[in-house]
Amino acid sequence: ELIEKIAIKKDGYIETYLVNETAENVWFDQFRVMSTGPIIVQETHYDPWGLEIKELGYQYGGIKVNPYLYNGKEFFTENDINVYDYGARMYDPTIGRWSVVDPHAERYSSLSGYSAFANNPINVIDPDGRDIIPVHGTWSNILTWGNLGGITKASNNLFKDNNPGVSYSWSGDNFSGARTNAAIGLIDHVRTQMKSEDFNGSITLVGHSHGGNLSIEALNMMAEMDEFNDVNLNLLTINTPVRDDYQLSEKASGRVNHVNVYDEKDPVQSNGGNSTLNKLFGVFSRGVRTGQRLGQQLGSGELGEAGRRFDNARQNISVDNPQGVGGDFHNSHNRTDDWLNKTKTENK
Repeated sequence: ELIEKIAIKKDGYIETYLVNETAENVWFDQFRVMSTGPIIVQETHYDPWGLEIKELGYQYGGIKVNPYLYNGKEFFTENDINVYDYGARMYDPTIGRWSVVDPHAERYSSLSGYSAFANNPINVIDPDGRDIIPVHGTWSNILTWGNLGGITKASNNLFKDNNPGVSYSWSGDNFSGARTNAAIGLIDHVRTQMKSEDFNGSITLVGHSHGGNLSIEALNMMAEMDEFNDVNLNLLTINTPVRDDYQLSEKASGRVNHVNVYDEKDPVQSNGGNSTLNKLFGVFSRGVRTGQRLGQQLGSGELGEAGRRFDNARQNISVDNPQGVGGDFHNSHNRTDDWLNKTKTENK
């Protein structure tokens, strides 16, 4: 039996040849090239909430245990505490709750102040324990984001920003006044994000539907504020109704890196305007929101023709596999596979 062991010291590839260099016939029996990987010293499995499934795990003997586990956070086991340190507060994976009330709980009135990850740990993360920067649209909430992984990849491709930000929640009312109030709140939300240890000098707002328009309104205000002068401002709008009253100002356009994603068949986007008739009579009725001025009755809101492309955006990306009535329309924020490849091409 002949055995030759070779240690591979760096990544790459090898070509293996079996050659008889003698004048005699030689028969090789059971010739094999075997690869032995590095020793696994620790393997940890979790349920979605970060609770360790010990039956599936493995720890190599004599090796110091790595305490940085779920979401890369340090796990404390002293005195059977069993909590993760998220910096601002502690997280208990057994019950999926924070140890103290979220300091920004007033922004998420539909959630308990102790709720972690908006009760959706698969799609929502909390990098520093303060908040959970996508902006949802009309008649929606933060749970609409079902593919934040795809959104993060797109943001990285387009803006070189892959630091998961904080999701912003607002009323979702279909009125310009509600969007203005939400834009003011969004600016405060950005200020909080900038205080995070994870802040990388860039703010990327990702707005779905009218969430894109309130993001535009917020960025127009931020462009006039000295506190944001040294911040890189990015904007990704998705399925956003394009209207004359929601455009980046001249000053904001000079600073904001804006990319727009649209679906040419989306019936919601193309009807997200505000016609004169609707302003006077509130002809459109949907949902349970209460109108806030004359002509806007229970459930009413804005309706009118809107565009799909922003003339001043760096790029307008048309999705593949567009979805109209009867399809999965107005959902391009979750159908990122329909346009993610185009973000790679854009940023070459």
